[in-house]
Parts: sequence; structure tokens; C-alpha cells
Amino acid sequence: MAKKIINPDIPKLNLIQKAPYVATDANLDLALNDLKPASILKRMGFVKRSGDSIEAILLTLFLMPFLQVQSICFLFEKQLTTLLTGGKDVIYGFMENQSINWSLFTMKIAFKFYTLLKWDKTTDTQTAFIVDDSLDQRYGKKVEATSLHWDHNKGVSIKGHQFLQLGLSYCGGFLPLIGHIFVGKKKRAEQSKEFNDNRKAVAKSFHDAHNLNKHDLLAKMLDKAISFGFHATYFLADAWFGCKKNVKLALKHDLIAIFMMKRGQNKYRYNEKLYTAKGLYRKFRKQMVKVKGKSFHACAITIEYNISEKQNSSEWIDVQLVFSRMKSAPKSSWVVILCTDVGMSLPDILEVYALRWNIEVYFKEIKQYFGFGKEQSWQYAVCLASIHLAMIRYILFYYLSLVHSSCGFTELRNQISFNLKIFSYGFIAWQTISQIVSGILDNYAVLAGEIVMKMAKADIETQVGQYFENLFPVALGIVPEEIRKLDYSEKKGKL
Repeated sequence: MAKKIINPDIPKLNLIQKAPYVATDANLDLALNDLKPASILKRMGFVKRSGDSIEAILLTLFLMPFLQVQSICFLFEKQLTTLLTGGKDVIYGFMENQSINWSLFTMKIAFKFYTLLKWDKTTDTQTAFIVDDSLDQRYGKKVEATSLHWDHNKGVSIKGHQFLQLGLSYCGGFLPLIGHIFVGKKKRAEQSKEFNDNRKAVAKSFHDAHNLNKHDLLAKMLDKAISFGFHATYFLADAWFGCKKNVKLALKHDLIAIFMMKRGQNKYRYNEKLYTAKGLYRKFRKQMVKVKGKSFHACAITIEYNISEKQNSSEWIDVQLVFSRMKSAPKSSWVVILCTDVGMSLPDILEVYALRWNIEVYFKEIKQYFGFGKEQSWQYAVCLASIHLAMIRYILFYYLSLVHSSCGFTELRNQISFNLKIFSYGFIAWQTISQIVSGILDNYAVLAGEIVMKMAKADIETQVGQYFENLFPVALGIVPEEIRKLDYSEKKGKL
């Protein structure tokens, strides 16, 4: 950018006296100030001694999906070329950094959300831990931690990353807490490069992904979330997680398990006789009645379920089985739901289990709009960073929609994405317009004098440049003065 030339004899052009900017994305600053992701990362011991600040790097990572770019390279070729002086190498270097514990970082931000909204003190009983998995297809043969997984939507096995997600459902929303990649046994991709230090969190995560089965991973994740301070009344999962091991896991943490169960060979005891789910359904299907206000029929029975995982061993507990079927659906399309609270009413069981739909909405959001798995790299560290960044972006917007915005979640996301694109394209357009303006002024150099034209060009460039430089950080909360204040407060132990 041209150096500003000061001459008291030449009046300023004053092209831009005020920035006519009223944008919804200014609200993102409110979420960053409240949840303080940069401060959390610093307290975790991550230090950057030179180059772009942690605040600027995190902000760029949070904004990327909303600019709707296809890759990091395209982002820095076309947009935000001045946000990071180091360019795309800074972003890749940050995501490849093996000293960042992404799981802990995400959980700390979620816990900040959890305490600010006083979920830890809520008396509402309809809070539930929810677990589910999602599949991200990856085509590269060298992409680490990929394996063959069955996609029940497509009905085929595909290669990619399977992501296990644990979160908390409350007030019609979903708060992601902790996520983990799971690697299956078939067609595993080989590790391309050893980790710098096997004691780091990324290396331990890679080891767990390859050596623990999905139920053991879930147990570890739930133990960590509860020990961190999160609590709920229920534990919900679909049929894949409906097994003895996870029922025992729920009982261990004093949670009411409400799982959809497989319609296979699980044995249940009723009146001292053993039945499969199909056998019980045939026995009780005539007792199914229409649930008030719903479009399906259901009935609930109390039976005994053996949760012992050892052969020739028994550990019977009383549970409820709920059989349900849509009124217009074929008779064979029924489901069975297990609830460990035998005193819970049928409508309450169905209402609480409906909270599990929140995690399905969450997966759709992060895949379509929050950059889940979009950072293109074969490295496990980058893949792990990518999925956690998607979680953090979702937390920021969920917090905004609840606390600082009158808009709904979807409307807020669309408005911020649109405003960011308008601003970034405006910056790109100015690079072309400035050349046109410069050419026009050159035509008047003879009449007005070469020195005057140079000063005019410099003033235009300076004012427009300051407009873009000042506008973007103010709108998004990375004003250097504010950052210095935060750093000072941290050193004084006031944050």
C-alpha cells in the first residue's frame, strides 16, 4: 500500500467519512468475547511467538465455511488476502500442529457455553446425553485413519472417516461436547508418517481410533464428559448402540437409558419365559393404541433384561420395552425402544427419545454449512482439527442464536455468510477499481500537475485501505487494542 503523503496545502479528498456498515456478522464478535476460544487455547499452553496472532488465525478458521470456498488455497487466492500476513501456510501449519489437544479445546469451549447459559444449574429434567456416528467418505488412498464402513443410507460399504459424536440435548437444541474418529478393521489406510511425540493428544487419539471398538470409545468419551462437569438425566442412542454394554454404562453413571434396540436375538424375560423382541411384539401388538397428538400407535410393557456380558451368567434388571409403529406404515415396520426407568410413562419415553433427532439436525448442519471434513489433507492431525473446528463453529452460532440474536439459527447463519461474502468481494473489486481510478488520474496529470496526482492517488489508496483494514476487525472483534486489553487481563489473572 502506498505511503501516505502529508501536505497541509492540499485538502483531503475525504472519500469515506463514515463506514456505512450495519452487518449481522458483528454479532460474531459477541460470541468470541463471551466464549473466549483464543484465551482458552492460550491457557492450555499454546503459544505463538511471532507472525499472525492466535486470534487472527482462529477467526480465519471460524469464518472459512461461511465464505463458501472450496479449499484453503482458493480462500487465500481470492478472499481475505490481508487477514493473515502468512497466508494459507499459517492455516495449514496451525491445523497440523500436534501440540494442540483439539478434544480438550472443544470441550472447554462447550463447558464455557454450558456455564454461561447455566445449564449446569438447570432443574429441567429433559436433558440428555446423545451419541451417534456419521460417515465422511474420503477418496484418497493415503488419507490416514480411513477404513471401510457400512453406510446404512446407501446400503453399501464405503471408505472414509467414521466420526463418533457425543453431545447434550436441551431446550430443543444440541450442544456438541466431544468427538472422536473411529477406524474399522477392514481396508485400513497405513500411517504415512510417525508422530513427533507419541505422548501428545493427537497421537493418543490416533491410537484409540485404531485400537478401541466403538463401544469402548463411547465409554471413554462419556466418562470424560461427566468428569468434566456436564450432567444430564437421560442417555439416548439409536439401535446400533442399543446393547448390554451401553445399558450398563448408563446405569454406572446413574443415567436413564432410552435406546432403540435391534430386533434380533436379544432375549427378554416375561413371566419367567424368554422371548425375542419379535416374539414380544407378536404377543402385545394388539394392545398398541394411538398416542395422543401423534401419528403412531404404541404400547409399553415391563420385562426383565439380562445385562451380563458373560456367557452362562445372569444379571437381570427390570426395564420397559416400548413397541411403536406409524399408523400408515406396513405392519412389519415397527421399532422397539428400551427404557431403564420402569416408572416412566409411555408418552414421556417417546417425548424424551424424540430429543435424539437434534443430533441428526446437527450432523446435517455441520456437513452442509460448517466445514465438516472440508479441509483437504491426508494427515490425521488435520482431519482431527477439521471435525473439531466444525463443532466449535456450531457452538459459536448456537450461542449467538440463543443469547445475542433475535434471528433463528438458520437465518442468522445465512445472514452472516452473505455479509461476509459481500465484504470480501468488495475488497477484491477495489483492487481492480483502484487501477481504473489510477488510470483516470494519470490523464489529468498534465493539467493538475504530477505531484498533485501522486498525492491524490496516495490519499485515495490510504483512505480506502484504512476503510477495509479497520472495518473488518471492528466488525469481528479483532481490534488490536482490544486484543492487547485481553492479553493484559490474562496476565493479571482477571479472565
